[in-house]
Amino acid sequence: RRGHDVTYVAEEKIGAERMALGWQLPEVQGVALRFVTSAVEAAALVVSAGADTVHLTQGLRSNGNIAPAQTVIKARGLRHFVIMETVDQRGVVGLLKPALYFWHLHRWRRGLNGILAIGAATPAWLRRLAPANLQVYPFAYFLPEISCVRPTTGNSRFRFVFVGGLLPG
Repeated sequence: RRGHDVTYVAEEKIGAERMALGWQLPEVQGVALRFVTSAVEAAALVVSAGADTVHLTQGLRSNGNIAPAQTVIKARGLRHFVIMETVDQRGVVGLLKPALYFWHLHRWRRGLNGILAIGAATPAWLRRLAPANLQVYPFAYFLPEISCVRPTTGNSRFRFVFVGGLLPG
């Protein structure tokens, strides 16, 4: 709506895991949706992008066709922000993740303009690990607003109902 060309690149319409959670593919007017099936396609999109583009990519590791595109973004010196969700640090593998992310963040210190950190504790966790010159911004994506149901009686008591899944942790 602000006059910018926006292209959203994805590997699939919506993942099976998110679909099972009830997510739906939104219709976003003015956004070009492109699907890539290979790292070559993803990197080619970056090569074809103008020098004034800003790139938002997902994560710093284990991100499929995004990693080669990120490498091209860095090589071209384009504006680049990474979106990161909370890192699961449970279990033995979780103990190694701070060191792993420290390495990734320092490896990318000259290839990123910032990190958009999702989750209450994620910005502080990343700031502890990231080099001083790498900006970390709190970030959230939002679901559509829903109407709030309020009791119509004069009773001030509320009953809260949770709808979701309980996962072993």
